[in-house]
Order: sequence, then structure tokens, then C-alpha cells
Amino acid sequence: FLSPEVSSPPQQTTDFALLVTYMSTLTVWSVQRLQTMCWSALAPFGGSQGQLSKRLKGTGMEQTVKHHLVIALLLNALIGMASLWENELSAVWPETGTGNFFYQALAVMLCMVFYFVCSSFGVSGPFGRVKAQRPISPRPTFQPEVRQRQDHRAVARCSQQISAAAKAGRSAEAMQLMVKMQTSRLQPDTAIYNSVIHAFAKEGQNSQTDALLDEMAAKRVAPNTVTFNMLIDGAVKRNDLASAEAWLDRMGKVGLKANQATYAILIHGWARRGDITRAEAWLDSMADAGLEPNAVCYNSIMSACSHSGDAAGALAWGTRMCEKGISPTVTTFTTMVDACAKCGDIDGAEMWMKSMEASGLEPNVVSYSAMVDACVKGNAMARAQHWHSQMQSKGIQPNEYSFSALMNGFAKEGNLEGAASLLKEMTSVGVPPNIVIYNGVLHACSVARNVKVAEAVFRQLRADGLKPTIVAFSSLALTYANFGLWSKVELLEEEMIKDSVEMNSHFLFALILAYSKAKPRQADRAENAFRKATEAGLQTNQHLRNVLTSAVGRRRCQHILQSLKVAGASG
Repeated sequence: FLSPEVSSPPQQTTDFALLVTYMSTLTVWSVQRLQTMCWSALAPFGGSQGQLSKRLKGTGMEQTVKHHLVIALLLNALIGMASLWENELSAVWPETGTGNFFYQALAVMLCMVFYFVCSSFGVSGPFGRVKAQRPISPRPTFQPEVRQRQDHRAVARCSQQISAAAKAGRSAEAMQLMVKMQTSRLQPDTAIYNSVIHAFAKEGQNSQTDALLDEMAAKRVAPNTVTFNMLIDGAVKRNDLASAEAWLDRMGKVGLKANQATYAILIHGWARRGDITRAEAWLDSMADAGLEPNAVCYNSIMSACSHSGDAAGALAWGTRMCEKGISPTVTTFTTMVDACAKCGDIDGAEMWMKSMEASGLEPNVVSYSAMVDACVKGNAMARAQHWHSQMQSKGIQPNEYSFSALMNGFAKEGNLEGAASLLKEMTSVGVPPNIVIYNGVLHACSVARNVKVAEAVFRQLRADGLKPTIVAFSSLALTYANFGLWSKVELLEEEMIKDSVEMNSHFLFALILAYSKAKPRQADRAENAFRKATEAGLQTNQHLRNVLTSAVGRRRCQHILQSLKVAGASG
């Protein structure tokens, strides 16, 4: 249209279209020049035009920014372009003259409409081919890398939920969460599989663990050492040590090596069972594999010695650990305190407590509880109360075990005042009394022969929603028996039957004692109770035979024992 041969002025419609086309071409050329200048001005803030364009694409605002830029450029270039068009028109069509602002303004408006119409229908413009604009969606547009980060966050959330369910022992729930995760097109990783496998392994569901291992292989999720450690730990927790060792063999067959945790789990399993020989064998195997046993391994063996009453053995292993250059932990010292407690060695227990503090370690509630227990077993209640008070002065909250240890001491002494005070202290510090605490208070009542307090404690036990054990029933029965209140002991027996609590020799002793101390003495009831319990399979002992003798007399007691063919009848 712009060839030199075109020398005639525009003729009505056809020539006017040529004019518009020419104006449009000049507009596009002008905007392209101004766009290049704009990108050059923005370069110091983000790099090249291509990099800035990519950043705009990432925000989802590219087309909006471009159109706003075009409008701004057009409005700012109107005056300059009007002058340019006037000169060009004068050169092409001199007959039209200059200064005709009406045609210039009309050309500018038509060019602007022409550009945005072209942009709306996808025609190429100064920014390349522009797609037709659609209504803006409120949903953001994610680039692949942003979407990948979103998936990682979703996997992390699923992993937390599955791990929480697995640790709480809800294996079925953990499995359902993992299946739900897969339906959401999220692939579980090895850690998630490990959590679910551990939950099923602790329950002994071998078929489920095998199925999960097969699924991991099918989905090319490689098991690691932690996977097999979970399987071994699950077997140990259910005391199936043969399966634990079998998993260790399978672990080696798939090319994975056992680590310190693997051996520590096995050593702990055998030590907990009390088989110190097997635990020591695995400790030697660990050294043969080039792994140095850690404090956890030694603590397990020391704990096994302590539970068996072998304080010397525990001390020997503690010495061996120190010779290996392994620093003792709080658990190490606590195990030694507990070993001394089992033997009633109060001085030895206190020596280990002081050694722990001297080494810069802070005893915990388990340490102090073991120390209190050592004092109670050594019949040193004053020292037990001292360590209980020192624990609180250190800011350590006593727990049920520490309160129970101290309560046992009060119960043995029949110190009802101390037992009642300790019960109030538990309530004040927010530690709810358990059945062991109530049993201790009831035992103190029986020793102190305080029926009123014993009945109140027994009622409170039920009010707290606890089910009385045979120890609670026997302690209250003995309190009644000391005063010959046989009718109340019989009522307790009826409560036991309702609560499905089986009678033992202690309760039978209290029942017959109540008959023997009754006035008048209830010899027939004592004989019937003894015969009924013996025929039900209850094993008799010398205490029962003695109390039966006091209830029915020696000659009648011998006759009863002979008729029942009970051992000791001739005596």
C-alpha cells in the first residue's frame, strides 16, 4: 500500500481503508519501539526481557501488565505520533494538506480500537500472538516447581498423621490413611512404610508386614536398615525373639547391614527376658561386626542384672562400660541405684546418686523414685522422705511410681497419718491416685486397725471410677476381721463375686480370722468357708491352717484336713 506509485489522494471507502491500515502499521511500529525502550529500563531490576517475561508468567498477570503497558504507551505517544502521521501524510498525499487534526485524531482512535480487537481475537500484535482474554479465575496458576513443593507439604502432613496413628497402636487407621494418601496420587516414601510396618510388627501381623514389603518392592520403594529395625523391634516388643533374629538374617540377604540400633534392640530383648547369656553373646557379635556397643547396650544388660538381684553383676558391667571409654548416662546411674534398691543397700544407692550429680548429670524422677524405693526396702522411712523432698526442691514433679514407693513404706509401718497426708499431696499436685496408692492406704488402715478410715478410702476408690482388686478387698476384710466383723467380710465377698474378683488365700485368711474373733465364735461358718475354698481349688498354707485351728479347734481342724486330704493334716 505504501509504494511510491501511490500518488493519488484517498478515494472514499477504499482509500479510507488504506489510510486506516497505514495508520495501524505505524502504530504497531511505534509501540514496538517504545516497548523495547521500556524493557531496557526494567532490565536493572530483573535481567533480560525473557527473564522478566517468565517472572510475569509465574504471577499469572502477564497479559494484564502487557495491556496496561500498551495503553500507557499509546496515551503517552499520541502527541508524538500525531505529528509523525501529519508529516507522513503530507509526503504521500500532499493534496490532503496538513493541520487536519480531525483526521489525525480519528486515525489514532481507530488504530487503538484496531489493536485491541486484534488482541481479543488472537491476532499478532507488538507482543507476539496474544490469546483471547478469559474471565480471571480465582484459582492461582502453579508452575511445576511450585506444584512439587505443594506435594511435599501434602506428603509431610500425611506422614505426620500416619506416624501418630502407628505410634498409638492404631495400625488399621494408619493403613487406611496410607491408602487414602495413594488415592490422592501421593506416593508414600520409605519412612511412611516404616511407620505402618512397625505398627503391624508390634501386633504380630506378619502377613501384613510381608504384604507391605511386597508392595514396596512393586512400587520400587527400597527398604532400608530402619525398615528391618522396625520389624525386629516389633518382634522384640511382643517377646518373639526367634522372629527378631530371623528378620536380622533376612536383612543380610537383601544386602543391608545391621547398625548399632539393630544390635541394641536384640540385646535389650534378651536382657528384658532375663537371659543375660544371650544378651552378652549379641554384644560380642556386635563387636565382631566392627560396631562399638553404646551406652544403651550396656544399660540393657545392667538392667537385666538389676532385675535379677545381681547388683555385683550390674556393677561389673558398669565398670566395663567405663573402661571402654563410654560415658555413663542418667539411665546407667539409675540402673545402679535400682540394683542397690533390690538388695536393700541404701548406702550404695546414695553413693550412686551422689556420683551422678558429681558427673554433671541431673537425676530424673525415675532416679529419685528408685532411691526412695531403696530406702523403703531398707526400712529407712526418714531417708525416703528426705529424698522425696529433695526431688521436689529440684523442681522435679513426683509421679505415680515415686508416690507408690513412699506409700508402701507408710503401709508397712501402719503409718496411717503419713499415708493420708501423701494421698492429699498427690491430689494437690495433680497426680490422680491409682489403685496401687489406694491399696497402700487400705493396707495402712488394716495395720493401724482403723475401720472408719478404711471404709472411707474404699468408697473413694469406687467414686474415682477404679475397680477394687483382691488386694483392696483383702486389706479391708482384714481390717474388719481384727474386730470380728464377719458379717461385713461376707458382704465384701459378695461384692467380689459381683466384680468377678477371685478369692485368694489372703482374703480367706481374713474371713476365717473374722469368724475366729467373733463373739460368739463362728466355727461352723469357718469350716464351711474353708471347705468351699479348698474344693474350688484354692491352695492352703500354714497360715490358713493356723487360723482354722483357732476358729474350730485343733482336733476338728485335723479332721477337716484329713477329710479334704490336705497336706499337713497329720501335723
